[in-house]
Amino acid sequence: MNIIKPHVFAARIAAQKSVAALLAALFLLGGCASPPTHEGMVPTGIAVSRKLQETVRLNVSGGAVTADGPGISNAALEAALNQAISESRLFSQVVKGNGGDYLLTANVFALHQPMFGMAMTVSMEVGWTLKRMATDKVVWQEGIRSEHTSTPGEAFAGVTRVRLATEGAAKNNIAAAMARIAAQSL
Repeated sequence: MNIIKPHVFAARIAAQKSVAALLAALFLLGGCASPPTHEGMVPTGIAVSRKLQETVRLNVSGGAVTADGPGISNAALEAALNQAISESRLFSQVVKGNGGDYLLTANVFALHQPMFGMAMTVSMEVGWTLKRMATDKVVWQEGIRSEHTSTPGEAFAGVTRVRLATEGAAKNNIAAAMARIAAQSL
């Protein structure tokens, strides 16, 4: 029969308590990853170099939950893009259905979100295409890479930093796409 000495027994109990405390802290700090919001992805203060009088229809694809994190939904990215275009007046109006002088397509090709860390950097790549509907001609097409880093000063919980970094990367991507569309001679 194995007899455990009192000091070894006390050390095991202390170790088990430490592990339990660590697991409890991780549970409280980790939480559930919340998906990025469309409000967090809208660039603010966009000043486009040119405002187009035509209307645009949006088509967003490729957004989804990723293996790394909550990802970006197509609906949230489309809502952010719609709001950004409306607020900047890049196009005269965003239309639904089959209308629109132009069709702006955004396809999320890649979204990389860290699992853990102090400063969370999210990178993404979106393929953008602008097509004139009357002629069915592509007038602009480009892949845009963007990233954003959130630090512990912005949010204590890691999952919140990932969400903020994801929203920031999307915000930067939308802003870059809008600036490049405004610079085109359509």
